[in-house]
Amino acid sequence: MKKLSLFAMPIVLIMVLFSFNSCKKKATLPNCSAKRQVFRNLVNHQGTVFYYRQYNKFAVSIDTLIKDNIDTHINGLPCELPKEFQIEGKRVVLNGKLEKFNDGENFFETLGGEQLYFLKIDKITTP
Repeated sequence: MKKLSLFAMPIVLIMVLFSFNSCKKKATLPNCSAKRQVFRNLVNHQGTVFYYRQYNKFAVSIDTLIKDNIDTHINGLPCELPKEFQIEGKRVVLNGKLEKFNDGENFFETLGGEQLYFLKIDKITTP
């Protein structure tokens, strides 16, 4: 009986570890067709692509010269960034909209002072 329990112990331990791992909250992806309030229109705004680990998606840190904004960057989380732009550190020029996430969407800033918006891209190019 002792040999069986010594053999079973590592298997049970592995099963327990996997069950805790599967309980982690998975990142929700933005609903691309949701109606949202427009925060700002973007016309030829520059930004830098980065990988947003919390949401497992590429996003854009948008350089701001937006009136009444004290921050130098705003993060925009698009539905899907085109493949050719999915390179961390890539500089881009954007036309589109920054939209406020709706209350039930569960998207929130991870750092104090960070601003996170849904990024609806009409046009994206390189500078």
